[in-house]
Amino acid sequence: MKLSILVDNNSITDRYFRSEPALSVWVDDGSANILLDTGYSDAFLHNGTKMRLDFSRLDAVVLSHGHFDHTWGLAPLVAWFTEAELEGRVAERPRIVAHPAALEDKVLPEGGSIGSMFSAGTLSRFFPVQLSRTPVELSEHTVFLGEIPRRFSFEEPPRYNLRVREGVTEPDHLPDDSALAVNTSEGLVLVCGCAHAGVCNTLEYAREVTGQERVRAVYGGLHLLGAAPERLEETGRYLEDLGVQEIWPVHCVDLEAKRALSRFLPVREAGTGMSIVFRDHDRL
Repeated sequence: MKLSILVDNNSITDRYFRSEPALSVWVDDGSANILLDTGYSDAFLHNGTKMRLDFSRLDAVVLSHGHFDHTWGLAPLVAWFTEAELEGRVAERPRIVAHPAALEDKVLPEGGSIGSMFSAGTLSRFFPVQLSRTPVELSEHTVFLGEIPRRFSFEEPPRYNLRVREGVTEPDHLPDDSALAVNTSEGLVLVCGCAHAGVCNTLEYAREVTGQERVRAVYGGLHLLGAAPERLEETGRYLEDLGVQEIWPVHCVDLEAKRALSRFLPVREAGTGMSIVFRDHDRL
């Protein structure tokens, strides 16, 4: 299994790639190529091409949730596939997989949209769209988790922003937040977008869905910006007790959170243009 980081807030020294406060990662699990999120712009396309990734070989595009720093790259992706199809470079477009709420409008309390540019209906004009609250098997190794049950009280739910659902504006607790669970011979690798649902909640559900108790690693945004010390302590202790071998926190994790988590398990540096390779797979 190989993760290729197409977009993160930071890039790695001597790796000359575009970075932005967003996330996009290519997952090659040995049986499928899956793109988790598209970042904020066309940076993921630029970086992926430079990393010699072939977007015509994508099997699925998964949206971890509906915020603009994870979905606004859909517009350049539509353009890329439209041009490639007209030029005879692709025979089939990848399916888009997401929670139904990921394509609802999301707005700030003071106004202004921070959600996807595409509604489900509009996006389905360009790609096959599969919206699901329940887990979706993407390949023999990888599953989209769907809606994450919120079980740990210390992982407080989001308390900000709004969503527009069937014309009604209401608080957005981000039920659409999800992740990928990839089964390897050493245990699960969890690949998150932002983990608004909480990384511990997400891991518990990933283990339940896959039946795999062991967790090899966690990669992605963990939304621990400005997190309370008590939450960081509980999160680190949970990951340690679970035997997670290492964690790659990116995007929405600040330095204080990384320092706190490093007391419990190895914290690795990651950034745009980097690839992470894990060992072979077990079947889900």
